[in-house]
Amino acid sequence: MSWRCQRACVINLAMKPAQSYRNFLHSSAVPSPGEKPALRDIGWLVRYAVQGLWRLVRAAIAFRAFVASDIVGRNKNTMALPIAQSDEETAHIARIAYVLPRISRRLPWRSDCLVQAMAGQDWLAASKLASELQIGVEKPEHGEFAAHAWLVHDGNIVTGGDISRYAPILASNRQTG
Repeated sequence: MSWRCQRACVINLAMKPAQSYRNFLHSSAVPSPGEKPALRDIGWLVRYAVQGLWRLVRAAIAFRAFVASDIVGRNKNTMALPIAQSDEETAHIARIAYVLPRISRRLPWRSDCLVQAMAGQDWLAASKLASELQIGVEKPEHGEFAAHAWLVHDGNIVTGGDISRYAPILASNRQTG
């Protein structure tokens, strides 16, 4: 089975998050949606952009050998890690959520939702923070079947944008909120 994400992977960075999820992009640690970074953000932005690029390269390589059953093992390993407890850890997650989709749009290869979620999950695992990669499907009345992947930390979306129109088919109860 090959993975082919539809429409949702082209994330509108100003979109509103789903009602049931708080989105990390509304954190004070990152510019508000629609705002450009301030001069004071340059230090963390450069560090996170370089790290994000590295994580996306690694995820794109891993994606070539990826099979759907890998998600269960990835989630089992990462969900055993702790939830963010400090403001510093929450800011770290917000910054990951901020840079990954922005870098992905500028790469010469496809870095759709699943690659972004894999990169974010690996980054959070390296930071010793829990996460869960979730998959959802949509079957619109007129149109093709669509699948979408997103990353969740403690019930909050890290990557994946607005997931309100997707019914989760691969998600645990711990991270879905």
